[in-house]
Amino acid sequence: MASYDNDLVLKEITTGDESGTWGTSTNTNLSLIGEALSFATLACFPSDADDTSTATVGQATSSPARAMYFKVTSTATLSATRTLTISPNTISRVMFIENATTGSQSINISQGSGANVTIASGTAKVVYLDGAGSGAAVVDALTLVDTFVKPSTNVSFTRINVTAEGEIRLEDSSGGEYVSLKAPSTVASNVSFTLPAADGSSGQVIKTDGAGNLGFVSINTPGAAASFTQVDITAEGDLRLQDASGGEYVALEAPATISSSYTLELPAADGSNGQALLTNGSGVLSFGAASATTPASDIIAISAVDGATYSVSGLSFQPSLIVFQAFGGATVTTGSAYFASSHGFATGTGSNQKVMSSRILNSPAVEYGVVTNTGYCYWINNYDGSMNFGSVTAIASDGFTVTAVTTYGTTATLMYTAFP
Repeated sequence: MASYDNDLVLKEITTGDESGTWGTSTNTNLSLIGEALSFATLACFPSDADDTSTATVGQATSSPARAMYFKVTSTATLSATRTLTISPNTISRVMFIENATTGSQSINISQGSGANVTIASGTAKVVYLDGAGSGAAVVDALTLVDTFVKPSTNVSFTRINVTAEGEIRLEDSSGGEYVSLKAPSTVASNVSFTLPAADGSSGQVIKTDGAGNLGFVSINTPGAAASFTQVDITAEGDLRLQDASGGEYVALEAPATISSSYTLELPAADGSNGQALLTNGSGVLSFGAASATTPASDIIAISAVDGATYSVSGLSFQPSLIVFQAFGGATVTTGSAYFASSHGFATGTGSNQKVMSSRILNSPAVEYGVVTNTGYCYWINNYDGSMNFGSVTAIASDGFTVTAVTTYGTTATLMYTAFP
């Protein structure tokens, strides 16, 4: 006698049975095998309640519940989650089951008292029935995939791998055109981009922080102001500040080679008229009086008072170099003027002797040496061969002081030129 103890509930003919008619049964079995590999739709849930009888695989008869892809619809509109029981509870198989019921409710797929699988409205799952009898269970076969992609439905994934430089295509509403995203042909190492948590403002662009985190920032547009925390101009490019017409510009650029990077910090406020931008040597700029580039020159009249001091002030700089020229006194007695060549004096004779010496003072120290080791500046010569001299005793921020030594009571004129 025939039996139906198999997972497709096919007719199993015993030896010697159905003589002359076994071909009909065999053909029926082949047809049902084809049904088991196909797609079928079945209207279940004749009422808004659990359905335990509709999805039954009949013995040697066509049954939509036998199909590999089983689309479940409903006669009634469901108002809550309902359970569909597939029977008999002894068949074991894998099925694709789609919830296409009316009412936007989930359905539970059951086979016995064991576990069920819940399928949300408009989605499908791959399940297997374990056929364990009254305690049979239904198991989600692909736990990593909750739903299959199908037109006009939402899907959720924890990750999508698009291999071999494939694309993710985002179609327009008509489905005719698309925008695609894909990886470069070669990637040195894996990189992930994290999108901003919220939309930006109008006109903003997406910027990376260099670690894959993206955010919206504002960029400069013609005629609009912009704010940046840093602007990098590479490869000796320049920063161009255009005039009002936009036709001409002033450009700032770095030297062709810099031994090490440095930053210039601008002053916190504008300076006074005529001040210059000065650096402190550490990149901090400030406005101040510029160092004079023009030497200061004038004449000092030296009286015949031994030890008299003559101060020069009002210079716009502290002298670092002073050149003196000495001129002789107004009265000349008989005799020849003599100038010691060992001190670099010029020789000459005659009345009202003029330029007698030029001497240079170097470095602002307390006592300023000139030419000789004595640290004195010689500026006048007596006619008996001896020399009077004086010294610079102090150099200040805006001038200097001269102390005269006139042992012979001779008046003189001293012309100086001070250099910054």
